[in-house]
Amino acid sequence: MANYNLITGKLQNLQSTPLTADEMAAFNRWFTRLVGQKGEIDLDIAASFEKQKDFYAFAATVAKSYFATNNLPFVPEEPTSGTFGVREILPVDLGANAIVWGTAPVTAAFHSWVQPLTVAAANGWTNLFGTPAAPITPSNTQSYHSLLAFHSLISWQPGTRILALKHTVNSYTYPEVSVEEAAKIDKPFKTFKLIPLEGDFLIHPTGTFNTRLELEKVTFANAETYSEQLALLGLVFAEYSYLNAEIN
Repeated sequence: MANYNLITGKLQNLQSTPLTADEMAAFNRWFTRLVGQKGEIDLDIAASFEKQKDFYAFAATVAKSYFATNNLPFVPEEPTSGTFGVREILPVDLGANAIVWGTAPVTAAFHSWVQPLTVAAANGWTNLFGTPAAPITPSNTQSYHSLLAFHSLISWQPGTRILALKHTVNSYTYPEVSVEEAAKIDKPFKTFKLIPLEGDFLIHPTGTFNTRLELEKVTFANAETYSEQLALLGLVFAEYSYLNAEIN
């Protein structure tokens, strides 16, 4: 039985291609190293990834199917030209579809997880990742395809004002979910907080998502601006040219 809960919005038919035995063995080695590296930093982060191994293995099969026009093998450990690989999500991956690939320098719309967030006077809702009019889309450029997979947020911000999240994936808006407890309750000796999401998000090369965030307001008389540092905890599967690009 699959140990994951896919969040794919209105996408009805998510295609996938099984990994070969060699590809699966290589992924297992790569993922074991990732969990081990995270364990050296923090055991909670390592455990968060380890619980999602089945989901990320499935995401690799989806990437393989969507990258199939080039018949690309999956090489997670040492990808080369003509293959696709995997790494952790970076801020630049949220602007991948807008990147002009093959240019020098390669520039991106997102450079940091630190974002100034402005909320209106009327309520505390604001856009976190993308907007309803301009959602996040992975790269669908030939030779630079990417796929996003993530299961959690991580907050580096002390004293956060986060109350709730609301996600739109492939044109379907999920009901808002309260995350106040995860965002605000401190754990001993922890300077960050893991904020679990309601499922496992998988955004294919032509898929879209945006996330809206509700922040606790001090007053409803004026618009307010906060600085929050919220990162996606997850992986990007992408063709070698994408992974090898030095994105600024």
